[in-house]
Amino acid sequence: MEKNKQINPELLKVSSMEWQVQDQYTVLYKDTYIYDKNNPILKIDQKLNNIEIKKNTLIIVPSPVLFYGLKTLLNKLPENCFVLCVEYEKELYELKERPESDYLPEIEYLNITNHDIFLNYFETKKELSVIKHILFLPLNKGYLLHKDFYAECYDNLKKNLKQFLKNSLTLYSLGKRYYKNLILNLPSWSNGKDIKELKIDKPVVITGAGESIEKALPLLKNNRTLFKIIAIDTSLKTLTNFGITPDFIIAVESQFYNIFDFIGNSSAPISIIADMTTYPLTSRIFKGEKYYFTSNFTSSNFLDSLKNDNLLPTFVPPLGSVGITALYIAAMICNSFIFYTGLDFAFMIGKTHAKDSPMITDTLINWSKLSENNNYHVSINGNLIEAGQFCNKTIYTTPVLKSYAEIMDNLISKNKNIYSLFSSPVLVKNKNSVSDEATFVSMIESGFTSKPAASSQMKNPKTQTEYLLNNTDTNRSQKIKVFLENELNKIEAIINSGVDFLNGISQVDNENIIKQLIEKSDYLLPYYPKANYLKTLDSVAVKFILLSCYSFTKAIKSTLNRI
Repeated sequence: MEKNKQINPELLKVSSMEWQVQDQYTVLYKDTYIYDKNNPILKIDQKLNNIEIKKNTLIIVPSPVLFYGLKTLLNKLPENCFVLCVEYEKELYELKERPESDYLPEIEYLNITNHDIFLNYFETKKELSVIKHILFLPLNKGYLLHKDFYAECYDNLKKNLKQFLKNSLTLYSLGKRYYKNLILNLPSWSNGKDIKELKIDKPVVITGAGESIEKALPLLKNNRTLFKIIAIDTSLKTLTNFGITPDFIIAVESQFYNIFDFIGNSSAPISIIADMTTYPLTSRIFKGEKYYFTSNFTSSNFLDSLKNDNLLPTFVPPLGSVGITALYIAAMICNSFIFYTGLDFAFMIGKTHAKDSPMITDTLINWSKLSENNNYHVSINGNLIEAGQFCNKTIYTTPVLKSYAEIMDNLISKNKNIYSLFSSPVLVKNKNSVSDEATFVSMIESGFTSKPAASSQMKNPKTQTEYLLNNTDTNRSQKIKVFLENELNKIEAIINSGVDFLNGISQVDNENIIKQLIEKSDYLLPYYPKANYLKTLDSVAVKFILLSCYSFTKAIKSTLNRI
């Protein structure tokens, strides 16, 4: 007969050195002794003394059980390091309340069974903005009970940190632009709609600017009335030059460059789905409905304040690629099939994009006998990676495109109604694939609906009437006006304190005032590490803050003039 495993963990006293006052225990659970039977604390401390921990490291400790060794770990942590403890078993997690436990409440301790929560962990923790490394540190045999689960937790944290650091680099170069655009877009948003108000019952086709869209163009034109098209900004010219007008354009570019994607289409009745950080002119080009969302591009007190006051549209996680963002949003608003084409994230040498896309057009315009600025040169310029073979041709990608493909793979795996339409399967390996017109039309005409039509009512307890009363254009505009006027007052106070600080007047008091206000209005220093400016401010930092204050004062006043 198979031996029954313990339902509840059993604490067993073990031997220790005579000079040690503390009683030590092992834990017997599911036929496993969690700790060594002979002086477990000493052996864990010896292990910790031999480990080198880098600065700016998050240490993940799986199944800490009685927290032996955690005090030693905390005492040896270098600057800007944090400890995260994770436990799968509820019974072991509850041992933290036992008097035999060395539980430390200052350490974050999670009892979870779903490792996916770590896929956006760093975006939810402001204090972790300084983290650069992750260390997986088992201190006992408890982690062996669910070794694969803890390994997935570790892998997801590494993936999230990798993406978080990429976003941080983007924020370093474009953070100021993101915040300025968001502020300047507030008047347009006050007269527009939240993306969650858009509901589509027809199937949706998302078009990218990859080469595979060329195969889909005849099919899309022949059956245009059967579906809605959400076009990525760079695919607009490819569609319109083939006689196809999309229903929606999605735009996330914060700089002015993709304005050229829309030349010749400003009078078209196309609705736009725009990020609040999009270049402000973009959302004013098109004559159709305007829907907005907010990319959660950083952990910010300023964004939290706007969100809490219901002054920003629905938040969307930072996904890096406009194509992936379009897929994410389509899954939010569509009740039927979602097809994508042109989202290849790979290319053949000499053809990085589809015909008539801005990249191809620009290289043709600037191509000359004396110039290397042609598509062949562009396609081999950079860190090329051979991705595989497709149609007997070698397909290439880049590290950035490959990372986007991995994010898209993860998104597709969570939604069975997303289908590839002629898109290259080299990097994004979607089992749901359509490559002929008959199948495509048959699926659409089947009238398939994967879920009941979503209600436009918000999920919180407010009624629809209350929501409408609180979110009319007039009320929203007035709230935005009051909010921005308060920001101007804060900036004025920072400027006054900054000038006094530089003149040597009450430097300690003025430094504290600046710190308090900057922490609330952190858009003023989007690329200045919080761990630095919340400690000590010198004259260089204060001058930098003042320059930012003058810049954002101009942006806020410009916005107030348009409300």
